[in-house]
Amino acid sequence: MFHFIKDLLLPAAEPTPVHSIVVVALAIAAGVLLGRLKVAKVSIGAAGVLFAGIVLGHYGYTLHQETMHFVRDFGLILFVYAVGLQVGPSFFSSLKKDGLVMNAIALSAVAISFIVAWVIMRSTQTAPETMAGIMTGAVTNTPSLGAAKSVLKEVASLRPGSQYNDPANGYAVAYPFGAVGG
Repeated sequence: MFHFIKDLLLPAAEPTPVHSIVVVALAIAAGVLLGRLKVAKVSIGAAGVLFAGIVLGHYGYTLHQETMHFVRDFGLILFVYAVGLQVGPSFFSSLKKDGLVMNAIALSAVAISFIVAWVIMRSTQTAPETMAGIMTGAVTNTPSLGAAKSVLKEVASLRPGSQYNDPANGYAVAYPFGAVGG
């Protein structure tokens, strides 16, 4: 009688769009609750949703491919829109005031991060695509992960038969450290 509830809440070998939406909602709800927990006046905030998603993935929850692409793109759109609303009103005044200095600091941070990532990649024989995921996770930059995955998809289409690691694995490992350290 209640098989439909079991089908919606338990991991599925071939998830449907409805199952995927329920899993995403479950990850969000669990992540928000996890993000509100405080240990010594410190909480992980919105990063709790990522951690909840990692745990759900560990236990076999997957998403319908087309639904996953929609949720990923829609989430990125909402993120960029929210950042624009928050930063937009003061953007030009702060750019005029401290723009050159802040851009120089940002460029230096990216260059130093790249050099450190390159040294780690060479010394540990880590695959470049995994290292890209680690670097984006360490600085908690989800749009960069999307860009890395897009570039890998293009490179794979130019080189049929080649295999590449998913940078999301490196991102998932490094993100908790970036969230706690940042």
